[in-house]
Amino acid sequence: MDEYQRRRLIKIVMSHIQSFKGKRAAVLGFAYKASTSDSRGSPSVDLVRALLQEGASVYIYDPRVAAEDVMKACDYHRDVHVAGAVFHLTHCSARKQCIIGFMLFSQMCDALRMPCATAIVWLFAPTGMSSNP
Repeated sequence: MDEYQRRRLIKIVMSHIQSFKGKRAAVLGFAYKASTSDSRGSPSVDLVRALLQEGASVYIYDPRVAAEDVMKACDYHRDVHVAGAVFHLTHCSARKQCIIGFMLFSQMCDALRMPCATAIVWLFAPTGMSSNP
C-alpha cells in the first residue's frame, strides 16, 4: 500500500466518526502481510498512530506479532493495548442477520489466519412482533 492509499484509508476511517477522543478502537491485524510477524511498513502502524493522535485508546490483535514488537512500533504509547484473543459476541433479533454476521466474521478470521471465538446470542422480539427479517 503506497503513501497515498495509507492517507486515503486514514481519511476514510476518520470521516465515519466525528471524534475518536475517549473512544476505543480495535485493530485486527498488525503485520505487514499475511503469515509474517514483521510490522515494518505496515499500514496498521499509520492507522494506529492516527487514532492515537485523535485521542483514541487502541486495542491491537495479531497472533503473529509479539506484544513487545507492537508496543515498540507504537512508541510504547500508554493508550495502546495488545489483545490476546478476539471474541465476537452479538445480540440479534433477526436470525438471518446473525447468521450473515457470523459467516462474515468467521471468513475474516480465516483470511487473517487468526483464532477467533464467535457466539451468536438469540434474542427474541416481544410477543406480537416477528423475530424473523
